[in-house]
Amino acid sequence: MRVINGTKQEIGSQLDALRQAIPLQLELYSEIAKLHKAYYNELVKAGFSKEEALHIVTVQGVGGNGQPSN
Repeated sequence: MRVINGTKQEIGSQLDALRQAIPLQLELYSEIAKLHKAYYNELVKAGFSKEEALHIVTVQGVGGNGQPSN
């Protein structure tokens, strides 16, 4: 890697920050998956077929606030 004005050090710092963020990111994925599953289950409970519920969750998803997103 060619070093230009401390760029290598800056990249190293950014990589360290990313490595530290990975556990939080994985935890967020777990919570988002739980929201999607709960939304799917509620759609089925409300009378949608499993296929319809899966399509809705796949297309619409759940936003970061836990509400269906568009």
